Amino acid sequence: MTSRPEPIPAREDMPDDLEPVLVRQMEVYAGFLDHTDRLTSPLAFYSVLGGVVWATAMVLAGDFFGQSWDASQHWPQRSPLLLVLLLLGAPGAYFAYRWATSHRSR
Repeated sequence: MTSRPEPIPAREDMPDDLEPVLVRQMEVYAGFLDHTDRLTSPLAFYSVLGGVVWATAMVLAGDFFGQSWDASQHWPQRSPLLLVLLLLGAPGAYFAYRWATSHRSR
């Protein structure tokens, strides 16, 4: 075991009124570790899936734009507009879906 740094007091030297705080910190850390164990495999799966989707999109974009480089020069100028449309369109589509599913029985 590594040696304890001098600014950190030993457990026996800490005041008794600090014990509930330390116990709560250990409980929070144990809950974090338990939740982290459950997230490891889904996180790895979605990380690999995101990498595959990103690589595929970049290859397809390179193939599409590589044939006509001069025609693709206007796309970087329009990317902020496309980003704004995406940021506005995605929540709009989500709320339209939620509204449609909640009003289906009427």
